[in-house]
Amino acid sequence: KRLIALKIKRGIYKPCGNKDTTTIDQKIANATATVGSVNHKAIEKEAANKGVTLIKNDDNILPFKLADANKILCIAPLDSKLVAMTQEVKSMADKKGLNNVQVDGATYANSFVLDDVTKSKLDNANYVVLGTYSYDSASRQADSSYVKYANEVINYAQSKGKLVAVMGIRNPYEINQMPNAKDFIAVYGADGIQPTKTWQNIQAGMRVIFGEVSPTGKLPVAIPTADNTGILHNIGYGLSYSQQVQVK
Repeated sequence: KRLIALKIKRGIYKPCGNKDTTTIDQKIANATATVGSVNHKAIEKEAANKGVTLIKNDDNILPFKLADANKILCIAPLDSKLVAMTQEVKSMADKKGLNNVQVDGATYANSFVLDDVTKSKLDNANYVVLGTYSYDSASRQADSSYVKYANEVINYAQSKGKLVAVMGIRNPYEINQMPNAKDFIAVYGADGIQPTKTWQNIQAGMRVIFGEVSPTGKLPVAIPTADNTGILHNIGYGLSYSQQVQVK
């Protein structure tokens, strides 16, 4: 009844008979032209940019300063996330007119092993962007494969003097299990770039990491301490680059 009443109110359905002669193909074409339009994509991008939350930034490591001949290594759990990360770095480098920026990548969700190939890439990188990924309570515990791999990358890279940006791709909670991470941003988006679909969350995170966008997001949830006995960060917490203090 509520749905029918709404349709009557919007003129979609008339009790006396629907005189709309638009074919189903035309209706689909009209919807397609509206949903996902250029205007909608612009709104999506703006919302994604504004939602990125800077939760930690020790020593003001972020934002990274992209320059000529930089070597960037992006590490993501899966290919769709990696494509979003690497493509955005390349796009930013192109827009800046930079030369010889090298963007490399690695994924880990199929093995969770920091192998020699990835270590070699870490050794050669100027900047490292690590996309972490927790999808339930088990995956964000200290003994989960996702968290253990992330900590191994963080510790190895920092032992080599590398700057590492940590981006929580899906949920922001795993920061409480990564004490050695010097920075952490949350983008609240599980998906990256697929053959027929593109989401903006990960790209927005990359724009924040490299200073194209300033972080203004606030945590929509509270993050507990690692032992779940207290609160590490409350709802509404978020840092900015300009102040390096909690956004109020």
